[in-house]
Amino acid sequence: MAEIEKNIQYMEGEWVGTHSIGPNVDKTHYKTLDKAIEVKELVIQHFETEFGYSREMEVPDKNYAYELGILEGLKKLRDGERSTPRND
Repeated sequence: MAEIEKNIQYMEGEWVGTHSIGPNVDKTHYKTLDKAIEVKELVIQHFETEFGYSREMEVPDKNYAYELGILEGLKKLRDGERSTPRND
């Protein structure tokens, strides 16, 4: 598990992606899971190019970690994976 995956904001974002946005994506402004993933990838790209953030940061920005968690949660839904509780 990457260090950022242990970050509380990341975990919160992942939960939001898999349990809130993803299951209700048709009721959001994204309308589809693919569009939501596309937009979140752009958000992450912006954080990385404009601010120099990365997944390897020792102490990640809380907004970056949250958005990255949402993106990963949405990707898990797309790929048929389920969010699992962390026991580490």
